[in-house]
Order: sequence, then structure tokens, then C-alpha cells
Amino acid sequence: MKRYFVYLFFYSFISCHLSVEDKVYNSGIHIIPEPLQLEVRQGVFPVSNSTTLSLENGDWEKEASILMNKLEEASGYKLSFSDNSSNNCIRFKTNENLGEEGYEIEVDDRQISLSAATEKGMFYAIQTFFQLLPAEIESAKPLKMKLSVPAVKIADHPRFSYRGVMIDVSRHFFTVEELKKQISVMAMLKLNRLHLHLTDNQGWRIAIDKYPQLVEYSAVQETYNEELYGPCYYTKEDIKELVAYANRHNIEVIPEIEFPGHSLSALVP
Repeated sequence: MKRYFVYLFFYSFISCHLSVEDKVYNSGIHIIPEPLQLEVRQGVFPVSNSTTLSLENGDWEKEASILMNKLEEASGYKLSFSDNSSNNCIRFKTNENLGEEGYEIEVDDRQISLSAATEKGMFYAIQTFFQLLPAEIESAKPLKMKLSVPAVKIADHPRFSYRGVMIDVSRHFFTVEELKKQISVMAMLKLNRLHLHLTDNQGWRIAIDKYPQLVEYSAVQETYNEELYGPCYYTKEDIKELVAYANRHNIEVIPEIEFPGHSLSALVP
């Protein structure tokens, strides 16, 4: 047993001192969902403060800003726009043949090209680009490391048009901020529908002006020890905020109010 703890301590000590690049989960290329076509090539593209962004025909500024802001938050790099860069450049290009949600990415040691026909396609290209970087890009703490992107050629589009998640907020309430976190992860995984199960026997989670008693009585629950918690529900402003946030992530919010079954929460005094 003593030997076991010695080994455990030694392994923990070594693991804590590995650089980000050496972490096992950062070895290789791991993109979820897996692209339809992925060709791994030789070399890497180093991202730095001197890296520039190039927009074909002036398009893609909104999408480029998503990438720019994320890199600045994660690394402190403040990328700028340039029309004349040929090296050390991330290019946003239009390819009308890629369909509504398709995209292509090509990376070599001089530049990165992101191509799409629509805003949705370019948004998904950017999500894949982020997954080519170390996983710590998602950390709330700034990275203290050099960033590089492996040389690849990717062509991808979704197999299914409807790619959804259903969250039962009637039985298990999520705050708006918690739902936003779910939406951010859904966007990373290229999911595009958020189905909210807003009502059931266990609770009514959406305020309706004409029937205020729905949330007054049915948004409050008993706990295991018969104590009450709540009311837990979404106001109209909450829903507007959530829908706007989802739209920015190319996700449609689908509200569900269940009738006639599973509707005891509607039977208020």
C-alpha cells in the first residue's frame, strides 16, 4: 500500500508539471463530430500577435470577430484585419458550392483558409478551428503558451439537418446562465436545436401574463424533506434573452407546453 501511494504521488507530481502541449488529450487531432473528410499534413501554422485576418470581398466580418475575440480571451493575442497578407494569415473565403451548413478548412505553415457559402457554414468552420487548438482554449484563464494549428485539409457538412438536445426544465430547472452554457457546448458540437420541456406534472416554468397563478403555484416544488423551493420559472425577458443568445450560436429554441397529458401543473386554484 505504501508503494502504491509513492507511485501515485510521483505520477501526480509529473502530471502537474507537464506542459499543455504534452497533455495526452492534446496529442493528435480530435474533432467532434468527426468531419466527413480529414487529411492530416506535415507542419503547423503558428498563431501569434502578428497573425492577421483577411476577409474575401469584405464579407465575414461578424464571423471573423468570433474567432478574433476567442483568441484574445484565451491567449491575449490581438489579431488585426489586413487585405494584403499572404503569410501568417487566416483567410475567410466564400465558396457557393458548399451548401447551407458545409465548410472547408485548409491549413499549412503559411496560412489558414476557412471557406463557406453561408454564415452557418462559416460558424461551424470556426468551431472546428477551435477544436484544432489545445483544449485549454476553452479555459477561463489566459493561456501561457504558444498556439499552433496542425496542417490539415477538412471538408465537412452535416449528415442530419435536425441535430437536437432536449432539456427537461420542468423536472430539473436550469437557470438562464446554465442554459447558455449548454448552448455554447451545443454550438461547439454543431447541434442546432434546443428543445425545452417547459411544463409537466412537476412544474410550470414559463410566465404567461394572462395566467400569473401558473408560476405562482406551479413553479414551486417540495423537496425530499417537504421543504419548498422556488418559484423557478422563466420570464418573458428571460426567454427573449435566451432565444437571442441561441440565435447567435445558430441554434433554434423549441418551446414545449405539454397538453392534455402530463399537465397537472396547469390545474391551479
